[in-house]
Amino acid sequence: MYYLVLALLLTFFPVRAFATTYYVDGVNGNNSNSGTSPASAWQTISKVNSLSFSSGDTILFHGGQTWREEIQPTTLNGSVNNPITFGVYSASSGAVIINGSDLITGWSAVSGDSNPVYQATESTQPHAVYVDGNYQAPTWPLQQACCRDGSSCSPTGTCAIGPMTAGSWYWTSSTLYVWLSGGANPSSHGIEGSTRLAGFLANGGDGSFSYITINLDFRAVHIKHYPSR
Repeated sequence: MYYLVLALLLTFFPVRAFATTYYVDGVNGNNSNSGTSPASAWQTISKVNSLSFSSGDTILFHGGQTWREEIQPTTLNGSVNNPITFGVYSASSGAVIINGSDLITGWSAVSGDSNPVYQATESTQPHAVYVDGNYQAPTWPLQQACCRDGSSCSPTGTCAIGPMTAGSWYWTSSTLYVWLSGGANPSSHGIEGSTRLAGFLANGGDGSFSYITINLDFRAVHIKHYPSR
């Protein structure tokens, strides 16, 4: 009789699989860890992207850290009452920032240029170039030029101006050129090149992405969902 009652209960009240909380720590984590506790946290977003998550799962990032990666998970199947949540732990340490820009270093003055133009290696053409974390109004990114200073060109396509002037940038052949307002050396500033358009990318309309809650801070990127084609 007891077995019959238990079988009936399982029939009418199916047991939900236990949700899991995962942790990501960019400083002290390791992708070989289980990820199921702060002491065994993963380290990178690429690890998160390699896995599938189920209804009720939570992925928490250590507060006060910045990830220069794109969240692009394989599958996220949440439900109305049990969404998949991306959030923060150790929030007292600060916000979690998902940044679409790369920090660019290794600046040197352009030889033979009478203007204060500097160059650095950047293999990917940026969408925008920012100075000291100024991503939006009232301080906008540097203007994109269509050619180097001293050359002749006109604004076209994505270029805002023709030749470089103060407060502009230009990229060609894995080299980024910057001319800061006031002629400052970019080595004394934080120069970032936006190379990822999406901070969170859910690509597909086949039901593989549903009911997702995101409590993260995104900089210089968008949250995008592309329907399947």
